Amino acid sequence: MKTISIYEELGARAERGKIIRLGMIGFGRFPSTFIVQIDRIPGMQLVGVAEMNPERAQKTCDLVEWPKERYSAKSFEEAAQNGTTCIVENADELFQSDFIDIIVDATGNPYAGVHHGKMACRYHKDMIMVNIECMAAVGPILNRMAEEAGILISYAYGDQPAKLCAMIDWARTCGFEIEAAGEWRPYTLGDKELAPTDEVFRRFGYDVEEAHRFGMNPKGYCSFLDNTKGSIEMCVVANAVNLQAPEGGLHYYPAGFEDLPGILRPVEVGGKLTRSGVMEVCSPNYPDKGVSAPVPGAFRAGMYVVMKTDGRPMMKDAVVKAWYPTDDTKRYSAYMYPVHGIGLELGVTAAVMSILRKPTGACKYFSTDVVSIAKKDLLVGEVLDGEGGFCAHGEFFNADESLRLGAVPMGLSGSMKMVKPVKRGQVITWDAVQFDTQDEAIILRREMEALFKKEKRI
Repeated sequence: MKTISIYEELGARAERGKIIRLGMIGFGRFPSTFIVQIDRIPGMQLVGVAEMNPERAQKTCDLVEWPKERYSAKSFEEAAQNGTTCIVENADELFQSDFIDIIVDATGNPYAGVHHGKMACRYHKDMIMVNIECMAAVGPILNRMAEEAGILISYAYGDQPAKLCAMIDWARTCGFEIEAAGEWRPYTLGDKELAPTDEVFRRFGYDVEEAHRFGMNPKGYCSFLDNTKGSIEMCVVANAVNLQAPEGGLHYYPAGFEDLPGILRPVEVGGKLTRSGVMEVCSPNYPDKGVSAPVPGAFRAGMYVVMKTDGRPMMKDAVVKAWYPTDDTKRYSAYMYPVHGIGLELGVTAAVMSILRKPTGACKYFSTDVVSIAKKDLLVGEVLDGEGGFCAHGEFFNADESLRLGAVPMGLSGSMKMVKPVKRGQVITWDAVQFDTQDEAIILRREMEALFKKEKRI
C-alpha cells in the first residue's frame, strides 16, 4: 500500500533507515520547543548542534530533560549511528559533515545568516532559515545563490511567515485575489519610538528583576514592539508571494476577525487601503488605549488573508455560505489561523523539504524591504545599535522606494557610524553612515541592490 501523507512517508522512510538528519545553529527558545517533540516524529534526528555559548546549550538540554548520554556524542558520525546528538561551538562543522542533511539557522543574526547561507551553497546543504532577519536583508539574492547551487533555503513552520505563505497559496488556489494578508500584533501609539528599557519587560508582563536575573535582552523584546519585527515578517512573506507594502508602512488598524474585510479593502469602497495586494499588520488592541484594551474577535498570535472575488451573485453566495466573514458588498472576505506553534511545527518544513523537495516559503522576489528609520535626532558620530535599540526602528517599504532612497536595511544597521545628521522619523541612508566595506553581509547586500536596480531599471 502506497503512503499518502507526509507523516506516513516519514514512517516508511524510518523503517528503511532513511532518516532526515538535522543540524541546528543556535540552541535557545525556538529550537527547544521543536526538539522536545523530535523523538515523537518518525524518521527525523537532530544529529548536530552548534552553539557558541556552552551554558545556553546545557540549559536547553536540561530544559527538554535530555540525559547527558543523549547529547554527549564526540562526533556527528557517532551521533548519526547512535541516535544521539553532538554539540559543537563552530557552526561551519555542521556544513562540512557528511552526516547532516538539513541545517537550521535559529540565530536571528543577519550577519551570521549570510555566512551560513554561503556555506550552505558551498557544501550543498539545504537550509531552514528561522533567521528571517537575514532573509529580510539579503533573502532575494541568497535564494538565487541557492538555486544556482541546487539547494533549498526555506522559511520555517513554527514561525508565522511560512504559515502565511501557505494561507496565501491556499487562497489563490481557491481562485481568490489577495487584497491583503498579515498578522495581529499588539501595538500602542508611540511604540515605533520605544526605547529598550525595563518598560519593554513590563509590557510583556514579565517581572523586571526576574528578567534581569535570567539575562533577558531588552533590545530583543523591544524589536517586537517597535514595528521592526512586524516589518521583517511582512517583508519576507511579501518577497515569497510577490505582494506589496502598504503606503506609509504598517498601520496597526484595530480589528477583529469579522472586521477585517471591511477595513483591509480599498478606500474607494470604504476601507483603509490605498494599495491592493499588500501585507498589513492589525492590532488586537486599541492602540490609543494600550494593550489592556483588547479588540473583540482579534487573535494576538493569529494570521489572516483578506480575499477578493468578482461581483457575480453565485460567487457572493458561495462565500457567505462558507461562513467566511464578509464586508457589506460580499466581495471581500477573510480567513484566518488563530495561533501558530512557535518552534513546535519546525518538523513540517524539514519533512516537506526532504520528501517533496519544496520549501515552505522562499524569498523569490525583491518586492519589499525593511528600512531603518531614526527613533530620535541622530547626530554625527553616533553609532547605531541595531534592531530594538535606542537609535532606529524598521519600517516596511516597497523595494523600489527603498532602492531609490538608498535606504540602509534595518537588519544590517547595527554598529554603523553616523557621518551625517538624520532627523527623527527620517530614513537612514547609506550616504549618512560609515560601514565596513569588507564585511561579507554588507558586500552581499550592496551586490543585491546593484543587481535589482539594474533589473528594475532604477
